Amino acid sequence: MQSLASVHSEAGHVDEANRLFTQATAMVQAVVGREHLQMATVLNAHAQALMAQGSFVAACVAFNEAIAIRKKALGPDTAAVAATLLQYSHCVKRMGDAKRAATLGGEALAIYNTVLGPAHPTTEAARRESVFAHHA
Repeated sequence: MQSLASVHSEAGHVDEANRLFTQATAMVQAVVGREHLQMATVLNAHAQALMAQGSFVAACVAFNEAIAIRKKALGPDTAAVAATLLQYSHCVKRMGDAKRAATLGGEALAIYNTVLGPAHPTTEAARRESVFAHHA
């Protein structure tokens, strides 16, 4: 269901995508619970779709909830948490809070440095995004 929602979102079928993401969220919650990692995955995908639609407040709420679930399930210093923090930082920046976005991007970069190392391509990409966010 989540994959189908993502396809509809990418095709610009906003209402259908949101309906499917809502159904996917309800199904995941009913089957595995609100704090399961699969819920974080659905919330993250929905947040990305909401952000693409310009619904930044709703996207930030979903990113924040996905981060909380991932931190609880995986621990705070994991690449999955860092990836969602970085996406969340983009959303916050689009809402006009460059300072908060830079802080979130810095948190993501610190996690990537620790978990993947400073020379890892993902860390380097996060570093470039962090520098860009600071100057934009």
